Amino acid sequence: MGEFAQLVRRCATYIRGDTSHLDIVDLKNMHEISLTHDDLDYGIKIRKTFWSAFHILTEENILASRDEELIAHTLLFILFKEDAQTSSKYLDSVYSPGEKLNSDASDAVLKIGVENLYRCFCHTFDTLKAILEEGNTNLAQHLYSGDAQKIGQAYQVIFLTMYRKLIVENKQVTSNRKINNKLKGIASECMPILFKDVKWMNRHRIQLIDAVSGVLSDFFPKTTPPIRRLSHGSRALKTY
Repeated sequence: MGEFAQLVRRCATYIRGDTSHLDIVDLKNMHEISLTHDDLDYGIKIRKTFWSAFHILTEENILASRDEELIAHTLLFILFKEDAQTSSKYLDSVYSPGEKLNSDASDAVLKIGVENLYRCFCHTFDTLKAILEEGNTNLAQHLYSGDAQKIGQAYQVIFLTMYRKLIVENKQVTSNRKINNKLKGIASECMPILFKDVKWMNRHRIQLIDAVSGVLSDFFPKTTPPIRRLSHGSRALKTY
């Protein structure tokens, strides 16, 4: 398994709630971190994972590793920005040994630093989760004023906006509650492309990140002196 695929797996394990966060698990302990339904007395309950509890992915989608796909697309945007793509074909190439995209993704991870990128991703997730917990954790209801459309894409946009603010721009959150209130209905108000019958493209993702970043800018003031950057000044993280 390449560096990129390993990083995606680690991030997925972190979000699912495995407190050990180990890359290598003894086979006799495998059942302890397996995703399970409520009727079983072991493993991580799917219903209690972030993805299910916040109504972003269904239990069936989580079992089908759709959470890893969403994380992979998020990380690929962090690594490549304008050159990233949103299609399943693109993701298949990234995961296919021998393909140029497969080696490019792993090389990009190594250039930034696996642990550095992992910490930045988890820090962003923890910060965003704390913000979302301030309000209605049913994101289908909180981010939309009506019917939810493409909630996975909406979450991805918000996560990447937070990553930009926290990691790239090196800013801090002033108020979790105020940001949460600002996020109420933001998908319906600022992400019209999600409600159109068009193919989801990377340019749409960039436009929406810019839009949401502008809406939330007042809650991420410049710090003086600058706070210590999690990326340790890595130029590779300063991509957008």
